Amino acid sequence: MNHPKPTVVEYAAKRRTAHSALRIRRTFFAALPLLRLRRALLTALCLAAVTTAFTACLSASDVTDCAFVQSLGIERGDTFAYRVVLIAAFPKSEGESGAEPENRILSAEARTVFEAIDALNASLPASLDFSRTSLLLLGEGIAKDGSAARALDLSLGSLDIFPNVRMMVSHGPVEATLSGLMSESDPSLSKTMAHLGALCREAGTIIDVRYRAYREMQSIGAYDLLLPYCGAGADAPAGDTAAPEAYPQLGGALLTDGGNETSVAGSAVFDGERMVGVLTARHTQLCGMAQGAFLRGRMQWYHPQFGTVSVLLRRKRPPKVVCGADGVSVTVYLIAEPETPRTLSDPNGSVKEWLGQSLERELAETFSALQGMNADGMGFGRYELMRTGGEGIGSAWKERYRTLSATFSVRLELKERKEGTL
Repeated sequence: MNHPKPTVVEYAAKRRTAHSALRIRRTFFAALPLLRLRRALLTALCLAAVTTAFTACLSASDVTDCAFVQSLGIERGDTFAYRVVLIAAFPKSEGESGAEPENRILSAEARTVFEAIDALNASLPASLDFSRTSLLLLGEGIAKDGSAARALDLSLGSLDIFPNVRMMVSHGPVEATLSGLMSESDPSLSKTMAHLGALCREAGTIIDVRYRAYREMQSIGAYDLLLPYCGAGADAPAGDTAAPEAYPQLGGALLTDGGNETSVAGSAVFDGERMVGVLTARHTQLCGMAQGAFLRGRMQWYHPQFGTVSVLLRRKRPPKVVCGADGVSVTVYLIAEPETPRTLSDPNGSVKEWLGQSLERELAETFSALQGMNADGMGFGRYELMRTGGEGIGSAWKERYRTLSATFSVRLELKERKEGTL
């Protein structure tokens, strides 16, 4: 049977296909040594991670001789400079039933944090190990006088604390705050720490800050931090630095009747290494919008026609921050879903405009309050650092920040809320 001869176009197409397949094979075999090297490196990293996990306790004995510190608190001492309070999980003694370790609250005072920990180690049947510490709690006293930075610099490097440890500030005694965070179902605070992470993402009433960010702030000096603020029971601050109000959403001031006595809400505002004020949960949400840390949360306003309007706000995209020689302009992109009332009629866009203007006004007021404390809590120094390529940071940036002008624009998308969603 005679097959028809291919046309010129068909012949060219076949040649292109054959050449493409040949190039793919050559590329694959050329990259094969790199793929094998990558697989070997990944295997070595996995083995190293497993080895590290099994050798986390640095003592000469096995893991049963270690007391793993879950939380570490530092505050001003009564007799010496520092008081250290920690929650440690002690292994069960030989012959004791049950696999769960015993969690204890321990404390000691000394001239330095490391001396206090040495004193505790000398009086315990197990060696303290900080490789699993998940919370670093600062007393308000040492946060305000700036001595917290020096205490941490001298101690944490020697303790091998993981740089991803979460940081907070306690209003009132650190021991009472740590004790209030513990519960029978969560003595190690592992569930509480996971809940705090969810609170940052789902409500925005606190901003998650880790120790590595604290060290970065110290070394660069281009912005300031807002640490989560907490308190136990009735030991609560009187109000918010930005706008004192009758119902301050601050740690310890929330009227709660739950499993824990300690509540966490709002922020401790820092100017460099010193705490200079506090912000409520609402003002923390606004700072998070400008920073880009805010993902979703609820806010309320009073509308002259609809009364109290409760809105679920979601971040549509990260904010656009332009830091120039004349000042800073911030554009925030949000999706607003009204919850109360359910049906919010807005045929001419007046409600959307009103919500946007309300947010713009509150953002400007919050920035003005932070500027009055010389605290760059919205993190504009980061953008100044990128603009200048490293010049104008530190004291020079903070000097400029005192008179910095900032404009805020809110791009809002109004959506009808679906039934049955949170």
